[in-house]
Amino acid sequence: MKLFIGLMSMLLTLSSFASSGENRYFNIDSSIDSVEGILHGEKTHTEYQTRTYRTTCYRTETTYRTICTNPPRRYPHPPRHPGPRPGPRPRYAVEPNYYGPVCQTVPHTRTVAYSCTKTERVPYEVKDYDVEARVSINILNASEFPNMKATISAHLHGDSLYLKATGAKNYFVMLKDRRTNSSMSGGTKFMDVDFDVELIEAAPILATLSLGSMKVENNGLNFEVGKVSGLDQLSIKLKIVQNKLFGSDPTLIDRTLLDHEFDLTSVGNKTQARVDFSRLNLDVRGGKFNITAAIEFKDKNRLLNDVEFPNLTASRTLTYKAR
Repeated sequence: MKLFIGLMSMLLTLSSFASSGENRYFNIDSSIDSVEGILHGEKTHTEYQTRTYRTTCYRTETTYRTICTNPPRRYPHPPRHPGPRPGPRPRYAVEPNYYGPVCQTVPHTRTVAYSCTKTERVPYEVKDYDVEARVSINILNASEFPNMKATISAHLHGDSLYLKATGAKNYFVMLKDRRTNSSMSGGTKFMDVDFDVELIEAAPILATLSLGSMKVENNGLNFEVGKVSGLDQLSIKLKIVQNKLFGSDPTLIDRTLLDHEFDLTSVGNKTQARVDFSRLNLDVRGGKFNITAAIEFKDKNRLLNDVEFPNLTASRTLTYKAR
């Protein structure tokens, strides 16, 4: 049974209005299968105008100065004699070799401030229309989890509406479907948005996100992962880079594998995975290779409480040298 807007005071924990739209927060538990609310905002776009203003500018000026200096006076050396001569050394009355001052022109640079006019582009927001969004959130299987509690938030920015969830630490809150109807009337865009949300118990999936020993044998890669009951919510990735002595290292494969490109076999509380290289047209028979295998939660883009599960991938790298 849907809860009407009149009951939202029991569910609304916070409502904050921003210039582009509202945020609303709803507490949910196993007894609530639907919540509703109305959010308001406005759609804007950015335009620019040119503004002229007075300011101080600076320029560099260079002037030139002539600087003169007097060179040192040079006297001629006395005549040389073959050996020491007795008596005092005679004085030589010789006119100095003087050619006058030496002059050169040198630059002188200074920074000069002056008044000037500049222009700049200034952004401003222009309103397009008002937005009124009615949001309905249907929790499809809340009654299956009696201890479940969470907060689902609706965020309106312009005419974009999206959901987030927090507090459901033991559950994945998944967006299963979204239906939107919009219309314009009198400068207001009216939006009716229905979200279908489902809960998935997190522990069984988290237990599969482990990757054990790896080895290459019989032209294939074998490695262990956690107990996997199915691949509806999990995917396996493979990356192989060949190490070369010269040049760049080519990447032979780096992608998510299709279901028919690997095999899974249950062994006790673990699952043995095997990737046959021949199915992927890979040749690892000669050389040295870095092989990375990873298992990850497939639907991370539909996870509303992704902040509570930051690491939904397990990986391991093996350096393999073919003989």
